[in-house]
Amino acid sequence: MSGIDYASIGKRIRFYRLQLDLSQEEFASRIPVSRTYLSYLETGTRRLGLETLVRIANVLRVSSEVLLEDSLEETAESGNTLLLKSLLDCNPQETAIVMRSMNELIKILKDYSIK
Repeated sequence: MSGIDYASIGKRIRFYRLQLDLSQEEFASRIPVSRTYLSYLETGTRRLGLETLVRIANVLRVSSEVLLEDSLEETAESGNTLLLKSLLDCNPQETAIVMRSMNELIKILKDYSIK
């Protein structure tokens, strides 16, 4: 293992913040940190401490493991990692389309009792 991938953590923080439609200013006030510090975290320029990581995960309503996935050797959510990596490469409009498509697919699977 090569250590903690702060750039990947930052990408995930930004991705989930945008999913909640929060500006950097609004999100930073909820953590609470400065908007500048949040910007550094999202770009991987600064390291975040454990307490900040937990506060961020709580505000984003995701597990800290989701934010740390690229830094962990093995996770229980490896399928989610592949999906998230794909979504991180999408722009907001593409992400919205993928999310709507996925929700429709889940409805179809449930309608046909496919597990």
